[in-house]
Amino acid sequence: MKLFLKLFPAISMLSYRIAIWFMLIFFFVSSHIFATDYNITVTATGNSNYIFNSSGLNFTDSNDPDISVEVGDKLTFDVSAASAAHPFAIVSALGSSNQYLAENKVSGVTGNAEPAIAQVVWDLTGVAPGEYWYICTLHSGMRGKITVNAVTGTDSDGDGVNDDTDVDDDNDGILDEIEGSGDTDGDGTINSLDLDSDGDGCNDVVEAGYVDGDNDGRAGVAPSEYTEDGKVKTVTYKFESEIDDLDGNGTKDYLEKGSTLSKVADPTSVNVLELTNVTFTSSGSTVDDLGTISYNWQITLDNGDNWTNIENYIANTPNHPGTYSDYDKTVLKINSVTAEMDGFKYRLLMQTLAYKCDLDVTSAAAQLSVFKTDTDEDKIPDDDDLDDDNDGILDVNEGGETLDTDGDGIPN
Repeated sequence: MKLFLKLFPAISMLSYRIAIWFMLIFFFVSSHIFATDYNITVTATGNSNYIFNSSGLNFTDSNDPDISVEVGDKLTFDVSAASAAHPFAIVSALGSSNQYLAENKVSGVTGNAEPAIAQVVWDLTGVAPGEYWYICTLHSGMRGKITVNAVTGTDSDGDGVNDDTDVDDDNDGILDEIEGSGDTDGDGTINSLDLDSDGDGCNDVVEAGYVDGDNDGRAGVAPSEYTEDGKVKTVTYKFESEIDDLDGNGTKDYLEKGSTLSKVADPTSVNVLELTNVTFTSSGSTVDDLGTISYNWQITLDNGDNWTNIENYIANTPNHPGTYSDYDKTVLKINSVTAEMDGFKYRLLMQTLAYKCDLDVTSAAAQLSVFKTDTDEDKIPDDDDLDDDNDGILDVNEGGETLDTDGDGIPN
């Protein structure tokens, strides 16, 4: 070995320099890639300022200092000496007079705005870069700014496009500017990085109206190709107005928590006289009453071989017998049923349109039986009976359906 170094001193020196370079690179990378935990001791001597001390942030008795950190860092505020009189809150925005507003509390912060607590902890993993504030809930002058900076090189969806350039950081087909930095399900992951923003077990890509062919929570089918700004090439991205809101309640389906739908009651078959008004009743429910259930009564004229929504049946059959109403509610109403409707069957189709991962549910079928008037109960309807009252005199000789000799309201 010594002989080798004597003969090839240049190679030895080169190896030494390379080793030094690797050490420098490792030191630089390790000091920038790995997230940092910051511990801050918070005190106060009055109602004007918080006082911060933190070796990691170089704070020494600093009054309401601004804080600058990166996504992925962690802030632990020791508020044990201050929170009883000055509850410590982290908010995404201040009020119009720079005051605390509870609705602006940042989700995912442990102990946020709670009085008489030891710590307030904010894990910045997945937090949207931007400006936030800490503030006393009781004294608005005690406040400061927290700037969360993007980490250069972060690529949350692994598509080769860094988040600071990527317009769809989780490749679910919904642009980041639409999903925003809110955390709908409160799981600590902002919507633009969360594949299931409402936390109902049905991925955003599906509830937004895209196809997820391999069920990985991302638009398209892997492996995918991506544009320079991080879009899935095979996907036509939707405008916000085009993203599904199938129940039409004003909340996009990927932000509306849904749950499993089940049947509660089946309708009951009825046997009635023609021209009677009838109703059929059925219903369903969801777990914890989440989501909106849509109802559509259906009809079959061929004993169940084919079912049609009554709304479509009415539109396609202008001269249909009977008068239908409330066919999109739990109680179907049919007025003036006729003998022609004898044998018709009805069932209720129930759907949670905003929760696409659930299955549709239908009630059991109920039959409508209609019988005609048979005054003399001889099993021959009056329409066909030549002697409706079995008095031996043909109806035609008694004046038909209209003559009422004694005026008692009953035709002869």
